[in-house]
Amino acid sequence: MNLDLQNPHNADSGSGNVETFLPGYEKPPEQITDTLNQLRNELKACLERRA
Repeated sequence: MNLDLQNPHNADSGSGNVETFLPGYEKPPEQITDTLNQLRNELKACLERRA
């Protein structure tokens, strides 16, 4: 079974409305940046305690 093929029984929904999915698309990079900053701060604190 090839899972790369699209379901031929589903109608193509198209690209959809950009206004509805764009806010959800923009949010994850902000969350990633926040998470990376938290990790950097934690690592920095750990390294400072060790030094």
